[in-house]
Amino acid sequence: MEQKDEKVQNTKKIEKVKVAKKSDKKVTGNKGKMKVNASTIVIIVGIIVICIPFVILGSILISASKATGTPVLGNRYENDLNPAITEEQITSIESKIKSDNQVESVNIELVTATLRIYVDMQDSLNEEEATALANSVYESVASTLDVNTYFTKTSTKKMYDLEIHLYNNIDFAGNEQYLYLITTKNSSMSEPSVQVVSSPKDPDVAAQLRKDTYGEEEENDSEIGVIDGVGDGENSSEEEEQSEE
Repeated sequence: MEQKDEKVQNTKKIEKVKVAKKSDKKVTGNKGKMKVNASTIVIIVGIIVICIPFVILGSILISASKATGTPVLGNRYENDLNPAITEEQITSIESKIKSDNQVESVNIELVTATLRIYVDMQDSLNEEEATALANSVYESVASTLDVNTYFTKTSTKKMYDLEIHLYNNIDFAGNEQYLYLITTKNSSMSEPSVQVVSSPKDPDVAAQLRKDTYGEEEENDSEIGVIDGVGDGENSSEEEEQSEE
């Protein structure tokens, strides 16, 4: 009986050992699977992270290639130029300027954020009278479009720039009778500026530039005429003889 009991006990111990070994194998097997799964996930995540910049770059290139040849539409003055200049206001300004008998014609253009006014004045006006007319035209504009509202920028928005061009006969260009004045009032300027662009600010510098350009003194009209192709008869005849030879 005792021997049988010992055999039964030994059998139970053997079975417990087998069961423990099986459980150890299961645990170790599960750990191996967990390790493989974790490393795979890390690799996949790493590949995705690496691919993200390439995907973004590829989408940008594709969208850019599709947009090639098409205009980019937009408004760079969004929230600016408020209030806007209307056609009625431009017509009113034109009528006021034309009412001056010293004005021959007026042309007004509103280009993006600049109001340009071209005034053809009477040819008989001298520089002083032309300057007075430029100031009068500026006042005509200011009476319709408040300068502080339309031509002065603020900390939050940009406003219009104003240019007033006054000129007489273009055939006078090159002599003292020709006049061209520009009145400028940018939105960043506190006061307008009037310039007589047909007269040099520094006559000496202007004379030197003409001398350097023509190679002779400005007063030598005959030499300048030759350069311009309007030389005297003797020089032209000599050139013709040389060309015939």
